[in-house]
Amino acid sequence: MIITLIIIFLRLLIQLNAQINNGIFPQEIPIKAKFEQLKWNKTKNIFISKNSIENTQKCFKRHFSADSFVCVCNSIHCDQPEEIGEFTGENAYIYQTDPIKQRLNKKELKIIKRKNNGIKLELENTVKIRINASQQYQKILGFGGAFTDAVGYNLNLLSKKTRMQLLRTYFDKNIGIRYTVGRVPISSCDFSSRVYSYCDTDNDFKLKTFALAEEDLHMKIPHILTANILAGSPLNLVATSWSAPAWMKTSRKMPGGGSLRGKLDGPFYHTYAHYLRRFFEEYSNLANITFWGMTIENEPQYGLDPCYKFQAMWVSPENQRDFANNILSPILKSSPASKNLLLMGHDDNRNYILDAAHKIFGNKNSTNIIAGLAYHWYSFSPHSVLSEINNLYPDKFLWGSEACAGWAGVDQGVSLGNWTRAMMYGRDILRGLQNWAIGWTDWNLCLDLIGGPNWVKNYADSPIIVNVTADEFYKQPMFYAMAHFR
Repeated sequence: MIITLIIIFLRLLIQLNAQINNGIFPQEIPIKAKFEQLKWNKTKNIFISKNSIENTQKCFKRHFSADSFVCVCNSIHCDQPEEIGEFTGENAYIYQTDPIKQRLNKKELKIIKRKNNGIKLELENTVKIRINASQQYQKILGFGGAFTDAVGYNLNLLSKKTRMQLLRTYFDKNIGIRYTVGRVPISSCDFSSRVYSYCDTDNDFKLKTFALAEEDLHMKIPHILTANILAGSPLNLVATSWSAPAWMKTSRKMPGGGSLRGKLDGPFYHTYAHYLRRFFEEYSNLANITFWGMTIENEPQYGLDPCYKFQAMWVSPENQRDFANNILSPILKSSPASKNLLLMGHDDNRNYILDAAHKIFGNKNSTNIIAGLAYHWYSFSPHSVLSEINNLYPDKFLWGSEACAGWAGVDQGVSLGNWTRAMMYGRDILRGLQNWAIGWTDWNLCLDLIGGPNWVKNYADSPIIVNVTADEFYKQPMFYAMAHFR
């Protein structure tokens, strides 16, 4: 069976590559973005004139009930950013998006270099940009979104050409917004249509019945392979588990609270570590998909709530540290498929992250395999806490692993054309980057018109909304907020 699946995925990969190269999928005009890094010695003063020529954006606008509009894409049309063009040393380009009419509209600006000799220059209609090339900050991993079951379900309901348009608009290295990061749930989460794990047989400590789900084979792996091809190189994939199989937990169920059974050095912790390793081995063996990192547990705080409505598991910061260092890391490193994974702790809301950092990294006298902390945006705590952590533990990175709009409250779900949500995205990304975050990852890449499917009806919004009936999708203002960081 494994040999058959390998052949199927190899054929899929070859066929997909041929279809892209042979033009079966619609080929938009390729953009060969030609970047030239402007190298300035120490500090320079650059004066940019606001006089410029505005270019027309090819967006099919559609207004719904919100305060802005969406851009409609289908099998034969989808807007794309205009080519950057040549840098002469005397020009620069900006891309503008606003709530009224612009979506990544390109403008050319003229650069005038002046020596001020200590005299403050007041030039009319100018913006002064001061660059200190000698001061460096964090290296950026990138931006992206999650390949949930809901995403794959919606993609599979579109026609092949429209589906390719959607994946291209995110991942294509020439015409897309060049996502480089993908988050992948390990088994099911709330944005699945059912609750499942890869080993539901009680007390199967040898994992003899371990098997990937149909969702992996049909809703995740094919689209990850497509994204890798479009991107031109493998994405930085991060895997996250919402819950261990029910029989491994104290609650005996995946939804709701509970933790792993027994002691840290007992059979359940060891079996769970092997269970996680098997996930990476299956993805590698079946489709040659490799992962950059893994977070130890998604939002572990909700594992303390026995009535929590979807998959969760409590793993304290101390347990994350000890499990990772003593059990999980050695088991992962024993397999070629997972030996190079970077492990991340926390993966929960920002308002708990400082306490988690102290408990995970506080003992500086011992080696700690956990490379960084992941955080979610579902809190109102200041981003400055990230800088505080960086100052205390500068060798550990910080990564924004999940965010979405419309996740709670009276306006939960999809709001087509909502400009406020785009502003929320841009503000949160900028504040994270200003406080040492190495990237920012959106939640679902696409959802349906009500913000699903989601087995507990925990609907949310997404930068791309799919209308299956019309075989089209809508690029929300949030999509363009993400695009400005490509």
